[in-house]
Amino acid sequence: MRNLILAAILALPLLLSPHTPAQAKDYAIAAGGSGSGTITDANREDWWAVTVLADGALTLTVTQDRDGDLIDIDLYDTDGTTHLLSGHTGNRVESVTMSNLMPGTYHLRIKRWGGDCTYTLQSGFTSNPLPNDPEPNDTVAQTVPIDPNAARTGHIGYYAGGITDSYDYYKVTVLADGELTLTVTQDRDGDLIDIDLYDTDGATPLRASHTGNTVETVTMSNLMPGTYYLRIKRWSEFCGYTLQSRFIPNPLATDPEPNDTITQAVQIDPNGTKTGHIGYYAGGVSDIYDYYKVTVPADGELSLSVTQDRDGDILDTILYDTDGVTELARGYTHNTTEIAAVPNLKPGTYYLRINRVGNGFCGYMLQSRFTPQPLANDVEPNNSLQSARTVSQDRPFTGHLGYTGSGAADMWTGSAISSRPTATSGSPSSLMPPWKPTFRCTTPTATRSQAIPAGGRPPAWGRTASGPGSTTSRYATGEDTAATP
Repeated sequence: MRNLILAAILALPLLLSPHTPAQAKDYAIAAGGSGSGTITDANREDWWAVTVLADGALTLTVTQDRDGDLIDIDLYDTDGTTHLLSGHTGNRVESVTMSNLMPGTYHLRIKRWGGDCTYTLQSGFTSNPLPNDPEPNDTVAQTVPIDPNAARTGHIGYYAGGITDSYDYYKVTVLADGELTLTVTQDRDGDLIDIDLYDTDGATPLRASHTGNTVETVTMSNLMPGTYYLRIKRWSEFCGYTLQSRFIPNPLATDPEPNDTITQAVQIDPNGTKTGHIGYYAGGVSDIYDYYKVTVPADGELSLSVTQDRDGDILDTILYDTDGVTELARGYTHNTTEIAAVPNLKPGTYYLRINRVGNGFCGYMLQSRFTPQPLANDVEPNNSLQSARTVSQDRPFTGHLGYTGSGAADMWTGSAISSRPTATSGSPSSLMPPWKPTFRCTTPTATRSQAIPAGGRPPAWGRTASGPGSTTSRYATGEDTAATP
């Protein structure tokens, strides 16, 4: 009744065997082969088992030995009962093709419709040439890893056992701040897939590409180290695909994290340089503040400049006093370099905060420059007459005024002249007659003078403004009776 014609086409992963559901034994046929049988009123149907070993397209063609609407054919799923496709054309040749089958054993029924005949069954199978992704990978828990700079191939939309492969999940672990780009290219045209990038929790969406083109791409330019997830979703039909991952780290070394609060401030030398990153993201959190601290060893000028590695209004800077709260200077120019500078700082530890502006991100270089006041300082405290320091009338002395820190500025320098001055005691003789004491006061920002009247009571300080960083002098004279307190 049934003749088997063997044809070994080993490149096609397909096995055929004729059987009825009640038979315990399948009759094997070589991959890509053919078989024949006879349908009569006594033998009204034949069943064939077709085993597919890879994702691909299966075509089964049945040809009658004579004309007429004699037979129909039906393709069933791996359970033998779920109907997939039919060939009921009434022609001499009936054919069914399922282009997106996953590996499994499928069933073909050849059924008598209008008369007896002998038939020939021809099988054909074309596998998808791209290697498949490891299955299962249909959930976040089953993700397949891909290196940050690597490629993988896979299939989406293939079917077996009542299930269509609708999702493929991948995960990529980045080890530095930088830009991650994931590109998926279909092997056939059509709006077939969408892709979505998720945060380190596998649930928070970050980027999506639903363009309907054969290439879908997502890019996140400001990722911090972590493991991120890509979902490839079947939109329609099926395809093979190539997934390409590209990661570009920020070339500047990052700052030590965490340094997002005043208590976590990173130390920088008064004349030092550090690099860092601002605005990078992971796990639902963006790095929007970086704190630094610099310890000034003497009175002088501190300048802190921060230069971005890319254009745009990305960051601002604020310099705080030793309490970490009181604002001293800002860099809010919206340029690629922001400078916060104070020319008259006392010794102490000061704090710099770098703020992200908007949703920007960048790498940056922080440069600290400290210029000490070249004149030796006076002995502190001497901010009142009661704490005045005694100086010799014939020796010059130096000091600093107007330097600030810890919430206070040095506004007074009190000095007691220990003996009667002469006409040449530290000032041009043309400015001072005999027995007139002279006091010279130099500050970076202002000129102050004290005129000492007869009777020995010094009046309040006078101030003459000068430009920042200038050095000016003022001479004052008074009666010699004021020389001794």
